[in-house]
Amino acid sequence: LRDQFYSTVSLTSEIPLPYFSFEEYEIKAPDYVSFDKGIKGASFIANNCDSMNNREAMVRGIMATGFRVDCLSGCLHNADPPHGLSMDNKRMLMRQYLFHLAFENQNEDDYITEKLWGSLEAGVIPVYLGAPNVRLHAPEGSI
Repeated sequence: LRDQFYSTVSLTSEIPLPYFSFEEYEIKAPDYVSFDKGIKGASFIANNCDSMNNREAMVRGIMATGFRVDCLSGCLHNADPPHGLSMDNKRMLMRQYLFHLAFENQNEDDYITEKLWGSLEAGVIPVYLGAPNVRLHAPEGSI
């Protein structure tokens, strides 16, 4: 068929369409969370608890070490948002913690969603699980 093109998140797509946009995420100069003020642990925000890469097992494994992980949404829910905050503003929610578990629901090249971009914009340290080629997309030194 003529004049048909495919657009996916893959950089090898005829029309690459990544999740990231500089208009949506301000990651060039984030306001980093202060060690003294941030919750000494990580946030995890995901609703899909049946991921293709079994990220929920990774989260459970981290929690089993005793490291604090607050699962704030539907998947593995074990905590509510800190006082005065809600799930309506995920970036502000992430800013309460030093780390964010930015775990995609699959590990495919170029598939990088708001999980990473939002945590970078929030100024927290992203702990990333997902696209094997994430370093081609993320700012140098951020992953």
